[in-house]
Amino acid sequence: MADDPASGRYRPRSGADRSTDIPPAPEPDGLPLLGNTHQYLRDPLTFHERHARDLGDVVRVRLAGGSFHYVTHPEDIQRVLVSDQHRFRKASQVAEAGGGFLTDGMFLATGEQWRRARTVAQPAFYRERVERYGRHAVAATREATASWSDGDRVDLGAVTKRVTLDVLVRALFDRDLDDEFGQTVAEAARTVNDFLDATSLRTVLPLPDWLPTPSKRRFEAARADFDDAVDDLLDDRGGPGDDAATDGPTSLDAIEDPDLLDLLLAANRAADEADRLSRGELRDNLVTFLFAGHETTALALSYAGHLLAGAPDASDRLTAEVDALDGDPSVADLPDLPYTEAVVKESMRRYPPLYTLFREPLEPVVLGGRHVPAGAALVLPQRIVHTDPRWWAAPDEFRPERWLDDETDRPEYAYFPFGGGPRHCIGARFAMLEAQLALATLAREWRFTDPGEVTPSLNVTLQPEDPIEVTVRQR
Repeated sequence: MADDPASGRYRPRSGADRSTDIPPAPEPDGLPLLGNTHQYLRDPLTFHERHARDLGDVVRVRLAGGSFHYVTHPEDIQRVLVSDQHRFRKASQVAEAGGGFLTDGMFLATGEQWRRARTVAQPAFYRERVERYGRHAVAATREATASWSDGDRVDLGAVTKRVTLDVLVRALFDRDLDDEFGQTVAEAARTVNDFLDATSLRTVLPLPDWLPTPSKRRFEAARADFDDAVDDLLDDRGGPGDDAATDGPTSLDAIEDPDLLDLLLAANRAADEADRLSRGELRDNLVTFLFAGHETTALALSYAGHLLAGAPDASDRLTAEVDALDGDPSVADLPDLPYTEAVVKESMRRYPPLYTLFREPLEPVVLGGRHVPAGAALVLPQRIVHTDPRWWAAPDEFRPERWLDDETDRPEYAYFPFGGGPRHCIGARFAMLEAQLALATLAREWRFTDPGEVTPSLNVTLQPEDPIEVTVRQR
């Protein structure tokens, strides 16, 4: 798009971005000192959406003395994540709000530390390696639903978290999910979500790190247990700090039937000494894969089940597609499961598990015709963009078929559940493969009905306020 001040999408380049002639982002009315904090805490789900619709594509809100710029036009989002990504970095507020959790993992790491982690981990997530683990999704789903009976009322969140964690433990460590380890991860996930609840005063108005609040103590204890559990798994294989860190195989092709940890350790050994990950960095990346990987995919599956339970026609179409397979679904069947993929995508459009991204500009920039100062906290909200009526027909309706026959010429970044650019989710292919195979496995034997009400909550991920329950009917 050409630069045109009259269009509202004027973006001066380089030094011109510092021009004082460019107006700042509009702000909703607020109170002295508090800014918009009281409005946000009263209704966090609709607060930002309402102001994005009313005030434009770049809106500044003030929360307890700080400010956040919400950026909701796909072209601006693409610029931040892709075309001008070198002018932005991961927002410092994300790491600060995390209380030290996953600080050395690639989700929060920046600069050279992020580059080393991404370089070491990337080969483990190549398509041909990820596809080896498809069988785990089918097996874990069958095991998690083996006790179901026709007419049972089930908590989809509990079931899908068990499935996705089981898949990751098998794929990462070639181990079966034991109850003790599973309980440690599940408790850590619950505690982290409670601690990082975006609607709490602690998140909006961060308290000093030294203040021993009850939630802080629970968070620290759960984090320590989580780290210890992963350390034990790392010790079993020989991670950095052990002889196996340097004496083991360095060629990825030299390992017979490797799991992801084998591949990570081999790549780490093969790297130049200056580029190798420390034990702490490797552990935090493994914890990132476990926590972020199982939590987000489980949410996508849970919301998909909820949506299917309320859409009999979509459920019929999904059932017909999986019934045409010759036996249990496999990676080889994925090209024959386009509607299954569409259901997963539509679920993540309506309820993106990671519902917002944070960045900050390294220098003054202009986004959407608005001046944004260096160091400002930018919020890129998938939850708002994915339901913007400018890009989506009937945005609040569940329409998987839009992914099959929708010819709308919408911007690329009107949909970005896995982020974008160099920092796009390294496990995106793994997550999609796992979700499609798990959903297809469920649909071969079960049908969901009688969905309850679902109200999302803005925790570290888009958690439902109450369990997502459906009635299961055996086919």
